[in-house]
This record gives sequence, C-alpha cells and structure tokens, in this order.
Amino acid sequence: MKILTVYGTPDNSGNIIRTRYINKELIKLGNQVTEIPPIRRMPYQSNFIYSIPVYFPQIFKGLYDFIFTSKPYPNASIVAFLKKIQGSKIIADIDDLTFMYHEKGAMRLILKFFEDFLPKYFDLVCIHNKNVANYMLKHGVESKKIYNLPNGVDLSLFNPKLYDKYIFRKKLGLKNEKIILYLANLDISSELEIIIKGLKNVIKLKQVRFVVVGSGVLKNYYRNLISKMGLINNVIFTDYVPLKDVPGYINTSDCCIVYYSDRCASYYRTSMKIREYLAMGKAVVCNNLGDLNNFKDFTFNFQTKDLDQFENNVLQVLNEKNERLRILKGQKYVRDNFSWEKIIKEFDKKLKSII
Repeated sequence: MKILTVYGTPDNSGNIIRTRYINKELIKLGNQVTEIPPIRRMPYQSNFIYSIPVYFPQIFKGLYDFIFTSKPYPNASIVAFLKKIQGSKIIADIDDLTFMYHEKGAMRLILKFFEDFLPKYFDLVCIHNKNVANYMLKHGVESKKIYNLPNGVDLSLFNPKLYDKYIFRKKLGLKNEKIILYLANLDISSELEIIIKGLKNVIKLKQVRFVVVGSGVLKNYYRNLISKMGLINNVIFTDYVPLKDVPGYINTSDCCIVYYSDRCASYYRTSMKIREYLAMGKAVVCNNLGDLNNFKDFTFNFQTKDLDQFENNVLQVLNEKNERLRILKGQKYVRDNFSWEKIIKEFDKKLKSII
C-alpha cells in the first residue's frame, strides 16, 4: 500500500511520536509510507497557518491508497480531502481532544470546531480511548468508521537489556543518587507543576534527583517555578532527547512518574509513557484516573487528590520496599499486549480490507 502521512500538529508533539511508530511498523510490513515533515512549533499555534503552503503542494505529487492525518486539523485535512477527490481513502488519528486543554478562549473554540466537525467526513477514524470513541459517535462519526488503534511500545527499542545505566548516569552527572524520572512534553498537557509540588519534600532529600526527560514551550516556566521553590539543585532538565536515547534514561531510574489531573482532557488520554516505563521493568508511581487505572495491578497508584500518598508511594519505591513481582508482572503485561508490531499488523489488515 502507498500511504501519505500529514501532521496536523507541530514537530516533537506526542501525537507525532505516536504516528512515527505507526509509520515504522507499516514500512516493516512492506508498505510505502511517505511523510510530509511537520514544521516547528510557532507562537499562538500559528504553525497551523504556516504549514498550509508547505503541505498544499503534496496534492500534486502522486497517488496514494491512504492519507493518514495525525489530528483532523485544517492544515492536514486540506491535503486529505483534496487527495480523497483523487481516489485516496483518508484516515484521521485522534489521540485525545486537544481543545479540552484550553479552558476558554478563541483557541478552544477553533480546535473544538475542527475536532467536532471534520472527523465524520473521513473514511476511518482511529482512536485509542473509549471516551474518544463515544465523543466521535455523538458528533456524527459512524460506528463502522471507528477503529481502535491503541498506544503501544516499540519492544525493539524499550528493552532494558540494551542499555548500560551507568553511561546515562554519567550523562546526567550522577553517581549513586536515587533518580525519580518523568518523561515530559512540557506544553499545555503537562502535569509537572502538580508533580513537583506533590513531591517537593522527597525531591529536597540530599541523595535524590528528579530528572525531567524532554522539553517544550513551557520549559522556562517550569525552570523558574522550580528555582522559586528552592529545588533547582535537585532537579535536572535534559532538554530535548532523541527517541533512541529515551529508554537509556528510563533505565537509570529508580522510580518513574505518571500523573493525570482531574480535568476533562485527562479522561480522553491514553498514556504512552506508562507503557514504556513498564516495558523497561521500572517501578511506576501514578494516580488512578482514566487510562492509568487500567494498570493499577502493576503500579504503585494513589487517589488523584491524595498527594500525601503520592509522596509515600515514591518514598516506598526509593527505599526499595517495593514488590518486585508486581513490576515483573507489569513488564510482561505490556510486552504481551501493547507491542506496536502486533498492533500495526492488525491495523495493516484493516487497511487492506478497506481497499
């Protein structure tokens, strides 16, 4: 099959990471996948506008069986609908409802309009969350067009046997300190502020370092917040890390964190990082909201608003008073059920059935 990928979101967003995993597996199955490279993030979401003249010429560059759009935004959808006229089937991948991260304002209204209005005109709508599926049904998407495409893990990459933790400790400038690790895309969806405030007493401990792996538009905001809290010496920001190095950093950790605050957007998310942590055989401390509760048997979870228990769970893990069997079961559960290879083999069959 010939597939063209068009990104509605800017470079280095979580949605793009997901889509590139999908592309990788589709290529391994013998498909020809062409990507229009996403443009960089710009102020005030203006990348939506500036990407249109970059994407538009693609409508003249060959025929494709499928156009795969990550997010049904106008910059990507213009290409999709024009290629549909040429005979392509068009796919919208919706990994959350972005408008819900904006509590009010013009951006919320604009994003909501496109997320509500456009999906029903696609031939296939990929979701990974029942709440997203129900939302799409309520907004005119036929049930036969909805396909569950869950978040997965690249097991050839997230394999703890491949990484020497001491090499990555050296990159961080650390020796024997306990490491609490948080994979982060520091944008409007990040929960880092709540995490830092909830764990401030643990982070202050002399032999503890909190490592933020990733970057984003709110990086400076969080740096300033941590400085004001007097934690700057115990928090390390790696800034942008190539995907190939992410498992190495996870492998250095003693405790990994996932947290979803109790807001509407959190119920429409599915965590990729919790799957990656568990695949690496790590102790995960998380709250029990939404998708995270599906992993309650394999994590050290707590009630969303009980930040004291959050802190206690992290201390328990750092003091090695954890249940190794629970962690090993979590690793097996993820490796058995969330391999991108298995997920995309089924997706490949679905695409061939549509053709």
